[in-house]
Parts: sequence; C-alpha cells; structure tokens
Amino acid sequence: MSDPRDWDDGLTEPLEGAAEASEAEGTSPQVGRDEWVARHSERRESRGGILGTVEQRLSFVPWWAWLTLFVGIIGLLPLGFESGYIRRVAFDTVVFMLLALGLNVVVGWGGLLDLGYVAFFGVGAYAYAMLASDKFDIHLPTLVLIPLVGLIGGIVGWLVGLPSRRLTGDYLAIVTLFFFQLFLTATNNGDDVFGTSITNGPNGILNVDEFSMFGWTLPRTTSEGLFGVQYLYVALVFFVVVYVALRLLNDSRTGRAWRSIREDPLAAEMMGSPVNSLKLMAFAFGAGVAALSGTFATALNGSVFPQNFEFPLLITVYTMVILGGAGSQVGVVLGAVIVSVLLEVLREPGDARALFYLVVLLGLFALFRVSLRLAIVLGGTVALGVVARLIAEGIDDS
Repeated sequence: MSDPRDWDDGLTEPLEGAAEASEAEGTSPQVGRDEWVARHSERRESRGGILGTVEQRLSFVPWWAWLTLFVGIIGLLPLGFESGYIRRVAFDTVVFMLLALGLNVVVGWGGLLDLGYVAFFGVGAYAYAMLASDKFDIHLPTLVLIPLVGLIGGIVGWLVGLPSRRLTGDYLAIVTLFFFQLFLTATNNGDDVFGTSITNGPNGILNVDEFSMFGWTLPRTTSEGLFGVQYLYVALVFFVVVYVALRLLNDSRTGRAWRSIREDPLAAEMMGSPVNSLKLMAFAFGAGVAALSGTFATALNGSVFPQNFEFPLLITVYTMVILGGAGSQVGVVLGAVIVSVLLEVLREPGDARALFYLVVLLGLFALFRVSLRLAIVLGGTVALGVVARLIAEGIDDS
C-alpha cells in the first residue's frame, strides 16, 4: 500500500496538460477569480459587426453627455410640436421622472418596500397650495417655497420612517400603506378640524399662485389658451439638479451603504453600517424628491384635490421603476418616459392597434434578428392576417 502523503502531493499538483492549455489560451487559473467575468470585456470588444463597433464607441461617452442630450431633446419638443397637448404630456413625463427618481432611492437603493410614497407627493402638493394661495393668505416667493416644500417632505418622510425603521418586507409595506390611507382620510375630511377647514375636503384648494421668479410671473396658459411651456423648462432644470445630486450621492459612501443594506441588512450591520439611520435617510431623500415634484403639478394646475393621489398613481410609479430596473437611475427615467407615453397612446383604440403591431414586430426582430427566418415569419404572419381578414369578411357578408 502506498504512503497517504503521496496522495496529498498528487492532489496539489495540476493535471497533465493544464499549464500548456492555459498558456495557449492566454490565461492562467487563479483561486477566487471568475474567468468568465474577467474576460467579459475582452469578449465584448471582440464582438464583430456594426453592433459591436457602435457599442464600443458609445461606451466612451460620459454620463453627463447622455443627460445633456436627453434633456435637450425634451427641451426642443415645444419647438417641433405646437400642440398644447403634447407639451402637457412632456411636462407630466418630467414630473413622473422626478417621482421615479425619488422612489428609486427608497426601493432601488435602500431596498425598502414603501407603499406610501404617493402620500409624500401629496404632502408637497398641499404644502405648496397652503403656502402660495389665498387659503391662509400666505404667498411665499417661489424660489423660497420650492426648496422649503422639499424640506417639509423630507421631514415628513423621516418621521414616517422613524417608527418603522426596524421593520422590513411586508411589515414595512403595511405600515407605509397605512400612512398612505391616513393621508387620504385626512385630506378628504380636512374641511372640519376642530371647526377649521384646512384642506377643504373633497373640494380641494383652489386659486394656487403661479410660479414667480426674478420678478417674472410664469402664466399657466398662453393667450390662445395653450399650455405654458415655461413650466416644462422649470421642471427640466430641477430634474437635472435632482438627477446629478442623486448620482453623486449614489457614488458616495452613503450610496454604497444603501446598496449594502438592500442586499443584506444583517451583514451590513455586522460590518458596522448604521442600518437604521440609513433607512431614515432613504425615506427622507425619497420623500423630499416626491414633495418637490408636487410643487410643479400644483403650480401648473392651479389647484389640488385628494382625488389626485389615489392608489392607481402609486401602481403607475412603481411600474416605471420596475420596468426600468430598480436601482438604475437611467433605467427608472426611461421607464417613466415609456409608461407615461404609453398611457397617452393607449387612450385611442386606433393607436393601441398600431402599438400592438409595433410590439409584435420588435419581438420578432429581437428573436430572429436580421435573417432569412425573420423574413419567412414576417411573410407568414402577414399572409395569415390577410387570409383571416378575407375569411372574416366573407362570413360577415354571408
């Protein structure tokens, strides 16, 4: 029988031919190293064709250049479309983008299931309406009021997160959902609080002040009754500020700590991260952005009602974040654009039919790429549609 020590020596030696194969491939096996990940960039660079070249070139474009291009396209929409409806949709889309960015802080970075997020949007809307209307005869300057409302929203978010900072998952969702219902109840019944009307109940607060900056009052509508495009540009400016600030925050120690508690709160706490404080910060930042968004919607509408903050709005904002990819700033912004535009497109049945055909075409293209099979499937689909239509018309005529 051989010596067991000889077995151990044999186990520690590489297999015959392994070293030669590694040298031929240009790599060497290392413990704790994922070769697939290590060579991902090499495979991407070696991708041939036009797509590989375009992907390689676009990877060198800095993020601020993409942001500038994106904002520039939205800013040029009023020049290409004189329709007040399209301009209003563009403004609503920017508000949705701000809401998606705020929710991404709580859900995408902090990993907190916040079902009361829309309530913070309502807090900002009502705070602006109360501080810039005849309701309490308070008319604060716009440049003071907008950051003040954002601060109020952050404080409310911090207070809501304070009793629920130790909760996670479904328990946190239930508590935040209760806050959302509490907000709706308070706004709907706020017309008689100890004999004083605070929110005017279902009738809402009317005659809210327009934006006034540097001695200029921004009209909500033009002389022809169209959308006041100045509000779109003001919302875009604040969107850029919020986007850049959140990106810098995400790249900071706080952003990395948020992502750590999202992945594993217990492990993050064992490593010394102040988990409870980080959760409160996530609530505060997300609520502040949501409240800031409420100022633009209220100033443009000139009024605020409890019905503007129902549960479907929460589902819509969550759809934007999930569709774009929770945790990705670029993703949630694109998700907000897609969902906002689709909601308007699907209002007309004819547009919905065209959208259906477009989705089918894009799906086939993603499945077969540019190939002979794609041409065969498209031809067969068109032929089947024509035959089915002829049969249906024949049955209808008979």
